[in-house]
Amino acid sequence: MLSQPVFERRTATPVCPFFYECGGCDAQDVPYADQLSAKQAWAELLFAPLLGEHTDKRPIIGEASEFPVYFRNKIRFSFIRDNDDVVHPSRHRKGSTSSDIPVDQCFLQSPESDSLINWVAAWATQEKWSLYDPTTKQGWLKHLLIRQGKHTGDLLVSTVADTPGVPDEKRWVSAITQAFPGITSLHHSQSYPQQPARITTRLLAGKEKLTEKVGEYTFVISPHAFFQTNGTMVETLYSEVQRQAGEGEIAWDLYAGSATIGLFVSKNFTKVVSIEQNPANIADAQENLTLNGVSNIDVVAGTVEDRITSAFFTSNGPANAIIIDPPRAGIHPNLRTILPTIVKQSPGAKLVYVSCNPSTALRDCAVFVQAGLRITTFQPIDMFPHSIHCEIVMTLEAPKANK
Repeated sequence: MLSQPVFERRTATPVCPFFYECGGCDAQDVPYADQLSAKQAWAELLFAPLLGEHTDKRPIIGEASEFPVYFRNKIRFSFIRDNDDVVHPSRHRKGSTSSDIPVDQCFLQSPESDSLINWVAAWATQEKWSLYDPTTKQGWLKHLLIRQGKHTGDLLVSTVADTPGVPDEKRWVSAITQAFPGITSLHHSQSYPQQPARITTRLLAGKEKLTEKVGEYTFVISPHAFFQTNGTMVETLYSEVQRQAGEGEIAWDLYAGSATIGLFVSKNFTKVVSIEQNPANIADAQENLTLNGVSNIDVVAGTVEDRITSAFFTSNGPANAIIIDPPRAGIHPNLRTILPTIVKQSPGAKLVYVSCNPSTALRDCAVFVQAGLRITTFQPIDMFPHSIHCEIVMTLEAPKANK
């Protein structure tokens, strides 16, 4: 079974001068229409054992541009120092996670990001900042995080290091905000080597969070909170989830993040129950509900596998739509058993699976299908142009009684 799409016609000219060395993109040398065709074919081949005449296999939805650039709203850059003691922005070398190459531009986020990373590199050279070496675990600056509101113009910038402050912090804040007055949020983030999942942030200038608009909704985003990274396609993705979920009395929004999907489907349901475990995401979710004047969403703190119990079902069921948008690892093994049972106990219920990793989605959905559900809608969406990755939104349902 193919582990990724096969791009056969590498006949396009890459726009990025670093494409053949940088690991940021896989397919800038493939015409975008061919990228979409390859992803469609791969996704359908991957899921072929689970699809059938009952499946509405829909054509992949891609970017409107013939060759998408500057679509990401979040990116991180590392830095390396050359033999002349000059610091350069860097990205991972193609095929490596431990070696970087110097880059002075990138076509994933924006020209403003290019200006920022080059300015920071020059500052690091001037100030003789030490750079973190993942091999020796020594050095200060790990990377620079940049988030942009593609529809608001907000710009959030954060240095990331294992220490709580920036060298000569007042000068740093003054210099970068004068050089880039468009920065709306300037942070420093501290990582913890002994606790890889932990990161804390401290506001240095501007407002605490970035603001972004998606369709009719406004969202606040903390520096490290999850939010779909393709700023030009996120409305397309959430609108498709909304379409597949339909309407009814109750929807469950599992792995809810900052309640982005919950907000999108809220107008079609009397009540939405969103489950999320990350405190930063939960705080953003609560703020987003207030910001948008939405009162029919309950945000429940905790892991999905711990919260989906018989008591939860009694209080919040039966659900007309169960929406799951799990991390790349997919869903917890217990949920693979529990969710099909819940769907079959809820007449007419839909299970909408939003996947950024089709391989783990295939594993999860195979269990669902074995338990008696069927994939009735299969919609690939290209959230990751010039890469091997593909998003898929699927609806699974129990067969109708008379079928």
